[in-house]
Amino acid sequence: MENRKVSRATARRGAVIKQAHPSIGTGLSSGATAVLVLGSYRSGITALAGMIRLLGADLPPDGHSSSALAQINDEIAAAASAQWRDWRTLDQSLRSTSAAPLLKEQALNALRTNFASSRLFVVHDPLICRFVPFWCAILDEFKVRPVVILLVRNPIEVADSVHRQHGINGSTSCLLWLRHMLDGEHASRDLPRAVVTHDDLLSNWPGVIFRLQAELGLRWPRRSDLATLEIERFLKPTLAGRNVDRTHLHADRAHLPPQAEEWLVNCYEAMIKLSGGRLEKEAVAQLDRIRVEFDRACAIFGPLLSGLESDLAAYRGPGNDARTDEELKNADEGTRQLYYELKDSNLFDRRWYLQSYPDARNTKLDALLHYLRCGAAEGRAPNPFFDTGWYLERNPDVKSAGINPLFHYLHYGAAEGRDPSPLFATEWYRQENPDVAATGLSPLAHYLKIGSVQGRRPKPAT
Repeated sequence: MENRKVSRATARRGAVIKQAHPSIGTGLSSGATAVLVLGSYRSGITALAGMIRLLGADLPPDGHSSSALAQINDEIAAAASAQWRDWRTLDQSLRSTSAAPLLKEQALNALRTNFASSRLFVVHDPLICRFVPFWCAILDEFKVRPVVILLVRNPIEVADSVHRQHGINGSTSCLLWLRHMLDGEHASRDLPRAVVTHDDLLSNWPGVIFRLQAELGLRWPRRSDLATLEIERFLKPTLAGRNVDRTHLHADRAHLPPQAEEWLVNCYEAMIKLSGGRLEKEAVAQLDRIRVEFDRACAIFGPLLSGLESDLAAYRGPGNDARTDEELKNADEGTRQLYYELKDSNLFDRRWYLQSYPDARNTKLDALLHYLRCGAAEGRAPNPFFDTGWYLERNPDVKSAGINPLFHYLHYGAAEGRDPSPLFATEWYRQENPDVAATGLSPLAHYLKIGSVQGRRPKPAT
């Protein structure tokens, strides 16, 4: 009986949306519809987009959020002097940059390339949360009707996942989650929208699909028993990876100041209320208060933080760090060559290396130099997906030749399809992501720089 009540309420919600947006219910017959899947990094938006694809919506040919769209978002952020991991306020207008016309044209070209003949397609990339107005304007010019799915996942679980993937600390990850939720929710209020929790997606995905169909007026082109079976198989690895208690937020694990911790808890609770299918006035008012306070804090402390980051980058940068320059000058030719080749390879993660090996940080030596001088010989890993000892054991020819294992993978191993660790399948990743070749990066470098951010898998699901 309870399920029937939920279904009727959802149906009424869909009817209201159709009245406000009469063309939504006939999106597949009178015009194309774009489903914007909004969410923070590591929130499950790739899983949700993949599920919608199995129901008949179009994704780019590689099956992932188009690398072109992701690149455009990165460039928009760069135009606002920010990076993907920045949780501070950004300039949404882009009027102050000469890059705006070019970015708009690139975005339109990306849509034409991927979705010229699509009637229903999915656009998903975490940074879209921060640039909803930009993408809505692009979709309007593309003559496409946008609908929004806002995916909400426990921020502590998100922070744990982001830390494993990128080595970013929990407090930064939680603030990044907060920023994505606040920006994405506020910018999508006037659009046909459904708020979905990650837990509901995994525990009752058929119910979520029904909700999306009713609330957004969507019609799934491929709703069948076969699609159901494929979705179950697709979601299985995600279900197996659930390892956080979701009954409580455990905000103390974020290590945030009390005020920021309160923002996190209240935002999460408000988003859960919105996932009930109604625009709860109290929840919306709560989110507005948090956003105003958070933005005010960013305006006060943002410039100070930017200055500190600039100073730190100048100190750590090899071009500006006098000690590193001196060390390289005194190093042998082989070490210098290795240093400069690996420095630009995207295979050595300085932040992760120093966080993983505190003794290396205590030496005050450049992280990459430490790795070349003693780290590799001691079996230390240069990034989370390269196991030095494992690579040498699996490749005795490399060990007997005395070649630095990371250098070997960069110049030979990747091209030969050798795996850097049990966590990454080189040849499988290359075949599953044909767009990698155009970037000029090795499969692992592509995953570390681009693929992991977009939610691509490093190896086949088991």
